[in-house]
Amino acid sequence: MTPTQALSAEGLRTGPDQRWGNVRLVPLLRGRPVEGLRLHPLLSGITPERPPGDLTGSEDAQAPEPVAYLPHAYLTTWDEDALPAAAYGTHLLSPFEPPGPERISLAARRGQASRAERDRPRFLPWELNVEGHLALCFRAPQIAWEHLNRTRLRTDRMSAPAEAAYLGREVGDLARALEVFEIHPDQCGVALYVTDELVSVQLAPHPHDYRLLHPSLLLELFGETLYTRGLMTPAAPSLYQPLRAEGVRTLAELRQAVDESRAASARGHDELMLSSLTAQHSELSRRGAHGGFTLFGFRPAFTRDGDQHVGEAVTGPDGHTAYLSSFRLSPSQVRRGHLLRVLDENEWRIDLAARALGTGHADLLTRLERTGLAYLLNPDVLLQHRSARLRTVGRRTP
Repeated sequence: MTPTQALSAEGLRTGPDQRWGNVRLVPLLRGRPVEGLRLHPLLSGITPERPPGDLTGSEDAQAPEPVAYLPHAYLTTWDEDALPAAAYGTHLLSPFEPPGPERISLAARRGQASRAERDRPRFLPWELNVEGHLALCFRAPQIAWEHLNRTRLRTDRMSAPAEAAYLGREVGDLARALEVFEIHPDQCGVALYVTDELVSVQLAPHPHDYRLLHPSLLLELFGETLYTRGLMTPAAPSLYQPLRAEGVRTLAELRQAVDESRAASARGHDELMLSSLTAQHSELSRRGAHGGFTLFGFRPAFTRDGDQHVGEAVTGPDGHTAYLSSFRLSPSQVRRGHLLRVLDENEWRIDLAARALGTGHADLLTRLERTGLAYLLNPDVLLQHRSARLRTVGRRTP
């Protein structure tokens, strides 16, 4: 891990914000798409042309081969799988080869939703997405995320945490989000704010990629946030700078006033987005590279101070951010991440981790259970701990 400033927003600009309740979505626009990196054809349906071979035998004259990416926790039906599966971690690979990354298959589904709707490509819900990132950060066994996946997803219901959510299109009021949050022509991503605090940034290298991901970003990945914060809370204040009325007598002066208003509104968006995004300090870890593009995972310090974001990013040969998926952690996820970090630093041994935390073996087992990490424990050990705790409580009861 390398301590570093948050990833650069070079080459990005913001569009007019769109609001729903106290949820604010700020479109992220690119003047030019990132060349050479696109969604894998399995997801986009677009297979790029192979670069022409060099007839002179010189390697320098050969065009670079394009690179494809598969987003973490994106659910689709793979060629060799009977059931849809979610990618475990973002992957960079050749678009001309079948994908073979780690993935988690879902159990057989039942329910009233049509098969086409249940099996359409989509993101797993927010909490599962974040839990997968935490597992990737600390080399937690893949079975841990698979356990979370299978226990928190009921058949076709993408529900987290209380198994009370549905596919986004099944929630009537939520489906209106696709009308409220429009897509700009050059939009490659979005910054999501709740009460004007940055909670997620999703960035693609190309506008076409973002258009494919946009519906599931809103309905599944952001669905619970939009439903609870967009439909049930007061509206966030507007960042729009009104036109000045003074000194506007001609069309030229009106155009100047419009340009000033747009520039002032853009500054408000940029200050809101950039100050939140670039003020963070994250620990970057290199997870892979392909064709000049490098994949990084990042994690926070897991402290109680400041925003804590986790996610993945892909940078291009110029060092600029081509792909980004960032999530703000809740207080409970920060506590969970802190415990995972201590376990990781102590070889996943309970006795060493307890000593590092200055607590006892039994107390650490209790903390792991209360923070939702009991799945990491041997079932027999957990059962013995619970029995011992009940006996201790019984002795203390008058």
